[in-house]
Amino acid sequence: MAALVRCMQHRRFKQLPRWWSFWVLCFSAIVAFLTSFVLSCAFAGSTVRLIFALLAVMTSSAVQKLVVFELVVILLHRERSNCAIVLEALLSNWAEASIAVVAVLKSRDEMLRPFVVGTIAINYLLLLGIYFIHGGHYDRDTAYSMLMVSINVRMLPIRIVPLVGVAWLDAGFQRDHGTRGASLTAAILLLLLFTCQTIYVCQLHSASPLEVLGLQRMASARTFGDSTESAAYPLNKRTIPSVAYRIQDQRKTWLWERLSLSDASDQVVDSRKPWDSALTAVILLLSCSATLGSCFYLVTSISPSDVTSWKSPLHVGYLIAPCFTTVAGVSTTYLHGRGCTSTLDPAQIVYGAVISAPRLLYLGLPIAVVLSWTSGSGQEVVLLTSFQIVLVGVVVLLPIYIMQTGCDDWVSGATLLALYIIYASSVWSSM
Repeated sequence: MAALVRCMQHRRFKQLPRWWSFWVLCFSAIVAFLTSFVLSCAFAGSTVRLIFALLAVMTSSAVQKLVVFELVVILLHRERSNCAIVLEALLSNWAEASIAVVAVLKSRDEMLRPFVVGTIAINYLLLLGIYFIHGGHYDRDTAYSMLMVSINVRMLPIRIVPLVGVAWLDAGFQRDHGTRGASLTAAILLLLLFTCQTIYVCQLHSASPLEVLGLQRMASARTFGDSTESAAYPLNKRTIPSVAYRIQDQRKTWLWERLSLSDASDQVVDSRKPWDSALTAVILLLSCSATLGSCFYLVTSISPSDVTSWKSPLHVGYLIAPCFTTVAGVSTTYLHGRGCTSTLDPAQIVYGAVISAPRLLYLGLPIAVVLSWTSGSGQEVVLLTSFQIVLVGVVVLLPIYIMQTGCDDWVSGATLLALYIIYASSVWSSM
């Protein structure tokens, strides 16, 4: 953070207000959090408490995500790729995971799964809509973020099997200890898959990607030609060593573009200060704590008996809370892009949207299931129902198909409009 402030000081005065917005955002988050705390202690009305809790979640989440972005940049500057990858995987969706965990601890299962499904759907519909409006699907230059999206998305078919199995058991049998054991087993399996995927991505960024498990037998004398030059790396292509080296080169290019540097190796050495990362880590810890507290106030302000008004757990889970967290993600991407490169990177937008799905389905939701079992509350938490799996599958796979095939504007626009209608009608029928 201090390195970015020093970089800001060497710029023209007309560029300074971009960074003022970060401190204004921090001040807004503090005010919203303290107001939510006072209202919860004063036993104010449920509507007022819910509104201020949503504002607190949105502002604190925006600050937390922005600090994560900056700390990732600092770690990449100092060639700590593995630390940056693990940090981004665990904390990029901290607010969403916090709401899921608090919902389990407060016995609000009726909000847990709708919120996970709603967050994934709103992320895909809104952020990918911005991606297509911005014209990112015309950018055929190889992008680090798009290559990483393709690698993560290729794991979706494997990870969806435990979800489908638990949903089938839940629909066909009464909930007993057998189905609870199946849910717990599936959650642990998903956590293991998430861990393996994170380790695999770390190995891809290692100094010797040829040593990555599985790349040796997938190596080939030929390359895939122009396939590695496109913005959307085909999902049916294998990750050969040449692609691994290509990913490392694109990561360096992405880093330089994020910081507006022409030669990172010459300009970063003198600016490395030990207290830069320490200050950013302290701000990250405070923002994570504020986000967790805001999520607690949000969940406790929802009455489980209120099933008809707009404050019901289903309405808040499917629509209201995901919209606020997604707005926080959009504002974070905008502020980070404007502050570092003076542009909004469409690949970074789609990266944040697509990667949110595996982080919530295979990290946040399984952790909530494991916590439900370890707490001994006796509450039954199923991963996802059959209806929710179908809804997530449609919302996730259609935009990815558009990105992979490079469809025209009218095809992508019509598909996104159809997804809006499908999601709205499905949610309306389930309430």
